[in-house]
Amino acid sequence: MWKILFFLPCQQGMKELLHLFSSMVLVYPAFPVQGRSPEKDKRNLPEKIKTLPPMHLPPIRQHGTLLRRYKRFLADITLVDGTELTVHCPNSGAMRGCSAPGSPVILSKSDNPKRKYAWTLEMVHQNGVWIGVNTGMTNKLVHEAFTSGVIDAFGRIASVQPEVKVSDKSRLDFLLQTEDGPVYVEVKNCSLVEEDKAMFPDAVTARGTKHLHELARLIDKETRAAVLFCVQRADGRCFAPARHIDPVYAETLIEVRQQGVEVLAYRAEVSPEEVRIVSVMEICPEFLGKQPGEKKETRMNKG
Repeated sequence: MWKILFFLPCQQGMKELLHLFSSMVLVYPAFPVQGRSPEKDKRNLPEKIKTLPPMHLPPIRQHGTLLRRYKRFLADITLVDGTELTVHCPNSGAMRGCSAPGSPVILSKSDNPKRKYAWTLEMVHQNGVWIGVNTGMTNKLVHEAFTSGVIDAFGRIASVQPEVKVSDKSRLDFLLQTEDGPVYVEVKNCSLVEEDKAMFPDAVTARGTKHLHELARLIDKETRAAVLFCVQRADGRCFAPARHIDPVYAETLIEVRQQGVEVLAYRAEVSPEEVRIVSVMEICPEFLGKQPGEKKETRMNKG
């Protein structure tokens, strides 16, 4: 009898303990532990943290064909069975190069019963590749890549704080606390590829230009700042600002880079089942010039 009473709470306790450990898998020493060398601590950032599960799409999904995208946040879709459906399009950009009528699409269904449009446009198939168009996923992808170690441009990261207020009217996407000091990061989703180059923006963006100035303003001897472009498609040789679409943004990007703002691009692998950031992407040298130490694209371990 006592054994049964003892076993039951222990079993429940073990479940809770395992749940606690599973939620703590990404907690690791961010700085050298006392008594250990930095090189040994680097070995304690194991490769296994780069094999975390990718960001899966919502479980209820279906294929369809794009009829039209309109009013920025709406799209009409034909399903496989011929049903026509209006869905939410979570992308405020022009979706240039990824909104052609007749393109195959992937939709996901929200479990929120209060939504007017239950289905969401997640990705579009164009130019032979799947393109992630749900900009609501972009920061989640980047946050995941920070904690898993796929984005390693800032050294070891102790904490990731999203949605940081930096002025009365401005917020930036992330504030990282790293072994080398704080880093402000603004993230932009990139879905446009032209002439073998991934490009941003796909429409004039005064807000994006404002963010660049905010990043430059925050830089000091102890604080870094970066703009990170998340390219959600597999084609494109390198990244460049879309000067022909928004010359002001392109020129500002070059200016703030010269002031110390780091310009980074990472490619996401997009499929009907999942999306995840997998590799750093080269910045096109003809647009921004190469800086010493800038990496070419390297494939990360998919696990």
